[in-house]
Amino acid sequence: MSSARSNRLKPALNKGRHQGHTRHDRLSALRSLLIWAKCNKAVFHNPAARIRLGRRERPPLQPLTPEKIRSTIAAAATLPAKLYIALAAIRAARPDRIRSLGVGDVDLSTRRVTIGGRQRSPDDLTCPLLEQWLAYRREHWPHTANPHLLISTESALGLGPVSHAYVTDLRRAGLTLEQLRIDRRLAEALTSGGDPALFLAVFGGSETTAIRYAANARILLQPPHETAPAAPPRTPGPILDNEPGRP
Repeated sequence: MSSARSNRLKPALNKGRHQGHTRHDRLSALRSLLIWAKCNKAVFHNPAARIRLGRRERPPLQPLTPEKIRSTIAAAATLPAKLYIALAAIRAARPDRIRSLGVGDVDLSTRRVTIGGRQRSPDDLTCPLLEQWLAYRREHWPHTANPHLLISTESALGLGPVSHAYVTDLRRAGLTLEQLRIDRRLAEALTSGGDPALFLAVFGGSETTAIRYAANARILLQPPHETAPAAPPRTPGPILDNEPGRP
């Protein structure tokens, strides 16, 4: 790609028809594509190399509505799907970590479950689901050598985890397991009053994530009059003759 042609492309990339998040997303995708093309010597020059995307301000996370959560629970018709929802919506576990759970990570005698190397106590909803699943697992695959907690008819013949498509597709209800996990973490941040230390004590993880959720919670906990735009100053009325301090 010649230098003259790249100079003609820069104004088009900088002053396109798209604005806001749409422009940011499309320009980011275009830059990634051109970087790949240059690395593979498909082009000689990247016209988007010096275009700045700017900082993308994301709106604060909002809690899920009870109606959406109820519809998601109703869409879970199988026992594994219910267990996935319980671990994501109550224990805030990532879907991949749920898939990688082993049978040895669950100890119902001490009411302990280890998720991502962190021991947690199953609640009154998750514990019965784990008991039902373990009983179902022993009944249907008593001789399987698969060490994973969640297995299927296909994965029981091997040693790998179940596929992503194994769980009921919850997108029909409008929510995903990741959304349920984020909502659980946000609820904990709101309950703690936006304290990152309490957030870390419950979920662990990085300090950056705890601070981000805590800041999000403090925004939501602000009174409405503090988040509303400031009203224009009122025009002072006439000063009466009997007011003190009048010259």
